Amino acid sequence: MFFKKKYEVPKEIEDFNKFPADKEKLLCIGAGVSNHAVVRGVARPEYLKFYYTSKEIKNSQKYWLPMFGISNGNDARNLIESWISSNSYTSVTAPEVKAKIQKEIEKASKKSEMDGSALLQSLENINDTGAFDLERLGYMTRVCFTLGLLTEEQAWHYLEQLYALASEHYNSWDDYIISYTNENTAQSTNWYYPILEDYLTIKKTKQNLFDKYPLGK
Repeated sequence: MFFKKKYEVPKEIEDFNKFPADKEKLLCIGAGVSNHAVVRGVARPEYLKFYYTSKEIKNSQKYWLPMFGISNGNDARNLIESWISSNSYTSVTAPEVKAKIQKEIEKASKKSEMDGSALLQSLENINDTGAFDLERLGYMTRVCFTLGLLTEEQAWHYLEQLYALASEHYNSWDDYIISYTNENTAQSTNWYYPILEDYLTIKKTKQNLFDKYPLGK
């Protein structure tokens, strides 16, 4: 996204983003990619609705949405539904990509001062890339809702689907994040930010979403 200045989230945004547990847990999907917005003061990982100024709304509409062919609510729904239906959980990650990810985990662990051993274990076990689109869609659902392209009901509906798929295919959030990273690293993508560091940074906080709502339990 196109954020430069840091803002304080208005109270009405904070109040809106207080949800019961059955909804809050769904926001684990997309929380890692959403974490960059925390640095700029426009959101928290547990937010469904971000805080965008009018300038940032215009920039998102002019630059970000067109990258995905989105110009209206129908486009947003079609893209989300298409990605969900076409997502694959059968791909295999190359050994050289795994070696890169191991170094990324070690770097992220050192920078966040968090133990990365669980991620390293997941790296041995998880070879697919299915969480890459699940995580991106969790973030995109937030953005499209914030910009008025999805209703709140539609946003929760998609997040429920994404959470169900994550629960079906992964036994832990560590497995899920590694699945995302498998594809992110294979594509040498940096647009979606260093998610391993974001993930460990979130887990470092008390009452974080991932520890509060363990996947598969």
